[in-house]
Amino acid sequence: MDFAEVWTVSYRLSGARPDLLNDLPTVRRALQDSAQAAGLHVLSCAHHTFTPQGVSLALILSESHLAAHTWPEAGGAYVTATSCSPASKEAVTAVADVLTRAFDAQEVTSTVVSL
Repeated sequence: MDFAEVWTVSYRLSGARPDLLNDLPTVRRALQDSAQAAGLHVLSCAHHTFTPQGVSLALILSESHLAAHTWPEAGGAYVTATSCSPASKEAVTAVADVLTRAFDAQEVTSTVVSL
């Protein structure tokens, strides 16, 4: 593998439903569905639910990782996907679509960085 093949995509969600952002099963399913939409392979999961609100969850992938941090009180979340598999515009868009639907977000923006 050439290091130039490694990439990270950051997704910023805004205007999302606080109840969905604070629900661990919803966050887990959104990331699992995102991995599937991008053609990535989940190996394991770790998470923490904060009091009074907020969820952090990371999926360990055979390609690297996918992580989410939510701020229900602000209606926002930050999701990062890092992979050593080739990135495609279609995969980046598919993940944004999954996140938009899962959290009923008004806006999802993405930034791709090749490492």
